Amino acid sequence: MTFFLFWLLCLLCVLSPCGSLSSHSVRSVPKGWQIEMNKLLTTRENEESLMDLFERHALAIDVVNLSTTCHRIAKLSKKTDASRIRLDPLAAACRRKMQLFDAKGLAITAWAFATLNVEDEGLLDDLADHAGIQAYRCKGLEIANLV
Repeated sequence: MTFFLFWLLCLLCVLSPCGSLSSHSVRSVPKGWQIEMNKLLTTRENEESLMDLFERHALAIDVVNLSTTCHRIAKLSKKTDASRIRLDPLAAACRRKMQLFDAKGLAITAWAFATLNVEDEGLLDDLADHAGIQAYRCKGLEIANLV
């Protein structure tokens, strides 16, 4: 299930006419702050530091930074034992902002949680549901090419 979901989301991301992450951001936080936060997220060198930064700013970050956090945690976990990372706050934030993700954000998030071997059926179901919503953006020929 996770493998299929990951590839479905990746293909939707590639085929989506607007491949960038959703432009929706937290209204009360300036875009400049989001850009600076992204720089901080991408320069963290270990999972603990990254999760600490995320947890301090979880309510303020936009979906770009949320998917960046997911991606970075998964990437860093390849070097260490990811089982010791507490991912509940990250999964909860993804659920809260799920409606704002576009296909690329969903693909990045699904890849990250699959890489981390997260077995949160509710989160995976939500990702799959929203991937189905994003599928309407694909042209008929693009969908036919998937089969």
